[in-house]
Amino acid sequence: MTALPPRLELARDLVLERTDGFVLELGGGRGVLAAALMGRVEEYLGVDRSANAVDASRERLAVLDTATRWTVHHGTLDTLPTPPAPVDVAVAVNVNLFWTGPARPELDRLSTLLSRSGCLVLVFDTPDGADERLLDPLARSLGRSGWGCEADRRGASLAVVASPEGRAG
Repeated sequence: MTALPPRLELARDLVLERTDGFVLELGGGRGVLAAALMGRVEEYLGVDRSANAVDASRERLAVLDTATRWTVHHGTLDTLPTPPAPVDVAVAVNVNLFWTGPARPELDRLSTLLSRSGCLVLVFDTPDGADERLLDPLARSLGRSGWGCEADRRGASLAVVASPEGRAG
């Protein structure tokens, strides 16, 4: 297996530090992170609005010999059918929606999909490396939607682990 880009390595590590159960990836693209999680989590559900990316992800995952149950859905979080079980970790890498605006409908939907101890892992790279100026607006945005968060920076990647307030995370 080829080496993961640092942002996906960070996302993989943060996900696996928190669960070996059910993972939901938002904007999973061509399935590179999904492939890195196969065999290490029980269930994976990916969603992406690009039909080409979904096809590529399905092709990548179909050839893997893994016990992980996986599904990749073409659409968005609001068109995603309710998963069969609560999600332990939702993850999104370089999904601008969370970093550039309030994303309140998406956070509201995620709060209904997450398990009691579930969390959201957001990883982002900027062209010149992780920009700490993104943290304050993101934390305020999450807070207005009833979510708490902690930042984690590794190299050029910036990560936030968030959970709805009042839940273990």
